[in-house]
This record gives sequence, C-alpha cells and structure tokens, in this order.
Amino acid sequence: MLNPIIQYEFGKNQRATITYSNNVKTNLSQQMCISFNSTGTLLYTTLHNGPDSVSQYKLSTPWDVTSAIYLSKSLTINQNGESSPHGHHISPDGTKLYVGGTTSKSILYFKLNIAWDVSTAVYVTFLSVTSTSTFDYLHFSNNGVYMFLKSHGNNVQKYTLSTAWDITTATFTQTLPQSSAGYDIYFKDDGLSLFTFDGNNRIITKKNLSIAWDLSSVTSTQTLNVSSVVATGNFQSIHFSDNGLYMFVGAYFSSIYRFELNKPFDINGPLIIS
Repeated sequence: MLNPIIQYEFGKNQRATITYSNNVKTNLSQQMCISFNSTGTLLYTTLHNGPDSVSQYKLSTPWDVTSAIYLSKSLTINQNGESSPHGHHISPDGTKLYVGGTTSKSILYFKLNIAWDVSTAVYVTFLSVTSTSTFDYLHFSNNGVYMFLKSHGNNVQKYTLSTAWDITTATFTQTLPQSSAGYDIYFKDDGLSLFTFDGNNRIITKKNLSIAWDLSSVTSTQTLNVSSVVATGNFQSIHFSDNGLYMFVGAYFSSIYRFELNKPFDINGPLIIS
C-alpha cells in the first residue's frame, strides 16, 4: 500500500495520481453520510432504518476504514418530526453536530457535552429551510460563518450566519448552479475548493474558487470517474482527511472506499487500482 505522505514529499513535481487498493473499504452499509475527527481515529455515519441515527466508530489505525469498531455510541434522529436524516456536519472542536433532515426540511442542531462523543449530544434547536424544495447534505466553513446545502441534482446554496455556528441567524445569500447530479458537498478548509459526488454516474467533481467560500468565483472544474471502484447508488458521501491525502467515498448499501492521493486534494490525475 502506498504511503501518501511519502508519495507527496518526494513527488511534489510529479503528476497527480489517485490510487485505490482493493481491500481498503468497509462492510458498513446503509450509511448516508460519513465524517471523521481531525486525527482520523473516529468515524461518524448517518444510518438509515437502523434506526435513523448518527453513529460513532473507532478506527484502531487512523484513516483506515477497515479497522472501524462500533463504540455502541449513537444519536437517534427524530427531533422536529424528522424520519429520514441524510447529511451531518461536526464542528472542528467536536462540540456541535448539525443534521440535515429531509422529511422535516430542517437543519437540526445538537450540542455535544463531551467533544466528539455523540452519545452526549443534547438537542438544541432547528432551522427550517424554505429557500430550496429539498436538501440532503450540508457543510460549514471552519469558522462557522458560512453554511452550504446540497441535494441530488440541485444547486449548491450558501447561507451566511451573523453569529458563528448559530443556525437561527442564517440568511440565504448565494447559489451555485449545478449541471450534474450529486448529493454531498465538501470544502477544503481554506474555502478555495469544493467537491461534490454524483452517485449515479460515480463522478467526483472539484470546483476551484478564486475567492474563499464565494460560489460566484469558480475558476475551473475537474472531474474524476470512480465507477470502476464504487458501486452505484442513490446516496453517496464524500470526505477527505485533513491533509487532503486520503479521499473517502461512502456508498449507500455498499461500503466506504478509501483513495490515496499523492498531492493534497488534487483529483486531476489517473485512477490507479492496485
């Protein structure tokens, strides 16, 4: 298996490559969304029908999804009449959890009394989303000032929060038209690149921005076809390690797949299956 850190340090001027090792996936199914803590030692999934919840796993080897062990820690999502949660987002300090509710058309906010421990989550409030007919996934800027919503085949929508992390202060401010399908959305920490994933065609799209978090400043678009690896499905999630050298794709009813990048967040290269 490639060591992406070594690959990057000694290959800065090499062409970007994306490698998939056939055994680097899990058997976790029914997961609608995935995320990790900053060290890659904890994995979180939104589960469907098992019951609908956000569940927590420990990775005995950081960023290795094959080492995931369920910690018997989960948060059932049924607040505000919600019955089909999809996306979730955890703040960088692990104390705030936001869940996208598709039936209630709202964002549910929970406070974690112990950072990164979903079993300590306490429901705080919700935000009704009226600017879009439906949404599945959400993402926040690291300072909690911007919130982005995404749904299958729908545009990316941006909200500005006058008080960081307080969704009750959110105001709809911007839209990025989408020409292709895709559910989840993921931003680099600097706000200069966003990623979406089309689960039906299994194509990852990266849009580069000239102004951080500004959806009107797209300068270029890159795509990566992973259909030779990832199973087709209606719901798909995308996430990266903090250093951008691991990319994860979660496929509903299938698995969580890990890809290794030799250049951080760079998908403009060939997919190598080893």
